[in-house]
Formats: sequence, C-alpha cells, structure tokens
Amino acid sequence: MVIEHLDISADKDTVDRQSIAFIGLARDHCGIALWQADGTGPEPEAVGHTFQTPIGPITAHYYSASRDYDGIDPQSPGGLVAGEPTTGFTHFLAALKERGYTLSDVVVKMALTMPTGDVEGTDWSYKDDVEKRRIRPSAPFMLELKRETCIALVAERITLTEDYRDAGSFADVLISLVTDPLTPQNASRRSSRGAHKVAQAFLKDVANATLRLTVDTIHLTADTFDGRGRTKTRFADVTGARLATL
Repeated sequence: MVIEHLDISADKDTVDRQSIAFIGLARDHCGIALWQADGTGPEPEAVGHTFQTPIGPITAHYYSASRDYDGIDPQSPGGLVAGEPTTGFTHFLAALKERGYTLSDVVVKMALTMPTGDVEGTDWSYKDDVEKRRIRPSAPFMLELKRETCIALVAERITLTEDYRDAGSFADVLISLVTDPLTPQNASRRSSRGAHKVAQAFLKDVANATLRLTVDTIHLTADTFDGRGRTKTRFADVTGARLATL
C-alpha cells in the first residue's frame, strides 16, 4: 500500500456518537516516549528515516510508547488519562460512579509501536511539507482502571502525521495520530469485581461497534530519558485526544 495518498480527513467531519476525552501531560508523568535504539537494550537496533523539511533535515523516532512502558518512567500511570467532555457511554459512566471511581482513574496505556519496515512509499511518505507514517503496535493498547486491566483495544496500524507547513522551528510542527479501527475486548477477568463490572458496562455501551483513538495535538518536550540502549530520547505531551465509537 502506498500511503502517500492516504486520506483521513473524513475523521474530522464525523460526529462521534460516543466519545471520551483524554489528555497526557509530562508534568503528570503521562504522555508519550519516543526513541531510537543502539541494540544493547530490549529493542533491536534501529534509527528512523531522515527527510528534508523547510526547517532542515528531520530524523524520525523509530520507537514510541506511552511513558510507563518497560521502566521508562516508573512514576507513570500510563499514557492518557480520561476526562471531560464525554458523549454517551452512559452505562460506563454509571458503573464508574456506582463503584466509587472517577474518569481520572481511567487510563490508556499505549503499546510499543514501530514501523513495519520504514520504507518510503510503503511505511511513510512526505509530500507538500506533510509527513505521514504508518506504524504498527506490538500489542493491544490497554484501557485500565486504577492500574487494573479492563479493555484491550486492538488495532493493526496507526497513522502519525507531522505538518511542517508554516513551521519556523520544530516547536511549530503540528503532530497528530489516528488509529485504524480498534476492536474492544474484555481484558478484566483477572481484575477485581469492580473493574470487571466497569469493563462489562463499557462493552455494553460499545455493543458491536469499533472505536478509534484520535490524538489531535502532540508536543515534544525538552525532557529526555536514559539507559537500556535507548538513544535520541524525548518525551511528548498529548494535549488533546479522544476515544470514540465509529
């Protein structure tokens, strides 16, 4: 598949029937971690592709995950924390309230992601100052409730977009991502009874629908992390995201 012609603009024109807002800020030990690898740690050696932009050459981060991944930040509860506004999900919200939880107890953990092959025209493209990358999750994203597993969110691929139009520096680059349709699966059978009931309520709201995680705004921070063969590391804030039914 040549992704140069991939069009995801329809997502912005679709009214979400049910949705939950999420945010992931570095100051709360949430958000995204990005890195290359030199092969001495858990990930195989890899460096992302380089492409020329109006602000100079950019080398893409090869690996990414939520900040809690594999010891990167032991204080992190995950990548994204739920909050308002919400639309629908009436059974899910009622189950949270009945069992003494709040939306802020709901967290999405983002699995390790990477390109399938990092091949131009197949895994990434750059056209008209906009780059699109197709990256692959190594495992489902997980929706957790106070660190208890509730829902597995299964997607084959994610599209990440970096928009360099009108950018004077990398701080001006507009970064976003959107998943392929996510299939929700109950992952709460080993969790507490309360978490299991909340998971069941979530699936009742979703019924047979699929979902999509859309991250509208990602900002790289100046913070880095060290160790385990991870190089060129950065953290990123997620200042706007939503999980919505399709």
